[in-house]
Amino acid sequence: MLRNISAPNKLSSIQSSAQIPDSVAQSQQSEGAGRKKLKKHYKSEKTKVKIWGLPVLGNIHWFTAPNPGDVLLKLGKKYGPVIFTRIGSFNAMILNGHSTIKNACKSPLINGRPDTFYKIITGNRGLIFSDDNAEHRKFLIRRMKAHGQHAKDKDRIIHEEISNTLELLEKNVGKAQDVKHVFSIPTVNVVLFLVLGMRFDRDDSRVKSLIESLNLLSELPSILTRATLLMPWLARWFPKLSGQDFVVTALKELWDAVEAPLIEHDKLRVQNQPRDITDAFYEEYGNPTYFSPLTNTQKQVWSMLLLEIFTGAVETTTSLNIDKGKNTFI
Repeated sequence: MLRNISAPNKLSSIQSSAQIPDSVAQSQQSEGAGRKKLKKHYKSEKTKVKIWGLPVLGNIHWFTAPNPGDVLLKLGKKYGPVIFTRIGSFNAMILNGHSTIKNACKSPLINGRPDTFYKIITGNRGLIFSDDNAEHRKFLIRRMKAHGQHAKDKDRIIHEEISNTLELLEKNVGKAQDVKHVFSIPTVNVVLFLVLGMRFDRDDSRVKSLIESLNLLSELPSILTRATLLMPWLARWFPKLSGQDFVVTALKELWDAVEAPLIEHDKLRVQNQPRDITDAFYEEYGNPTYFSPLTNTQKQVWSMLLLEIFTGAVETTTSLNIDKGKNTFI
């Protein structure tokens, strides 16, 4: 299924692997045969609207809005389930509606992702920014079921995290609370347990720092930085002004934070006895690496996948505050 792309270049709104979003925009860079195939694929759809927008910019303003997902939903209600458009430097197709998106997910024609900065630094690998993520996606779904449903302590961990969260809420009834930490910490801990067999204490500074960094990367408060993701030439010309240098620094710190526990975790790994999803990945794929232009070094593919998993988990919980317009709830 199509995964959400984090806030600044958010091309879909998704809650979980069992739920299909109401709106998604999928990059389609081929102007010739690719677009003709897509039109033929959606021949049954009554509406094929074209909204190309301004020269150079296209309709990039849709994705510099506070909540691009709302913009896509409104476009779908006004123009129909299929809209062809241009966003920054990329041609795109916006899909609205359960059945439309479900059918789209079955087609390899829209597997491609735009050549954004994120795609370049991940080496066209991973779950979110790669052109073909089917293999790793299927692996995670399969292993989440195996280790998630049958792990002895999984239910206990989830119930403990829920209980701790409810206790915290009860202690602060009537007070404004930081949604990002209240809901993100238990979410990260459950994911951590599934993939690494560990979790953080709520007051651990490491988990708070991890969540803050993930939030910054998924939200990118600077409108110019959001625009840069869809117009990569801006980053090449103005790396500091565009926010590219900020993103690079934040990603390097996150990578270090993820790779450190992976190294310790691997020291206790026993061949053919996977304890969690990380061990299962190493058993199935070994420890593949790729050259990262971000660090000019070889990086683990699995560490990059973990970053995407954590980003998706944190982004899903922090999106709860979008309708409120604030990062707190009463």
